[in-house]
Amino acid sequence: MGLGKTLTTLMFVLGTSHLARDYQQSNLSNPPVQCAATLVISPFATLSNWEKEIQTHFRTKAIPYVVFHGRVCRGITREEISASPVMLTTY
Repeated sequence: MGLGKTLTTLMFVLGTSHLARDYQQSNLSNPPVQCAATLVISPFATLSNWEKEIQTHFRTKAIPYVVFHGRVCRGITREEISASPVMLTTY
């Protein structure tokens, strides 16, 4: 604990987000699903830690994210998922 694994992963996602956009916009014969989200699957006990790390270390909206868990997931739209580079969920 406290070794920076979550923060390192988030920095990697932020640092490579332009590559995901470029790939999405490339001329492919079979266009991929229009979503550039990184799916983070964590135990329920650490889900709030992911949110806290994003809120603590990044400017507001620097890494938009959605939490797909429990009742919250019922209100999430396809557009919100497509616009968020990170989706947090549990097993």
